[in-house]
Amino acid sequence: MQRIKSGTLTVADLDDLTDLDTEEVVDRLSEWCPVRFLEGRQRNKREVGLAQARQRQKYLHCLLLTTEADRLTSLAAMTCLRVRRLPGSADSWQLTCGAGFNLYHDPDGWRLKLLEERTILLSDETLRKRGWSLGSR
Repeated sequence: MQRIKSGTLTVADLDDLTDLDTEEVVDRLSEWCPVRFLEGRQRNKREVGLAQARQRQKYLHCLLLTTEADRLTSLAAMTCLRVRRLPGSADSWQLTCGAGFNLYHDPDGWRLKLLEERTILLSDETLRKRGWSLGSR
């Protein structure tokens, strides 16, 4: 858990990730990142979004975890997540993800993808269906 928190996972740690109890992972990481902004389930897939803090429309030091069939399949960490209503629209949001990384498991094993700042637009309905909880909706 400490290596996940510090972002210093080693190659040897990767095999252990798939064996971790996902509820325990979420519980322990929630101690470090107590602000939960995403809790979604679709069939056997679960997504959880955690942040260390929230300042107005910005979530700081975010973790996004994805599990399938109670096995961790993706762990993304980013510096921040900025959220704001799309100007002139009552039902759309603009989400800007800060830089970070995504560690994900595919059929060939664990992969690492660096994340650059990126902005996407999502509707209230899409966010609600996915389990996002952005506060002042």
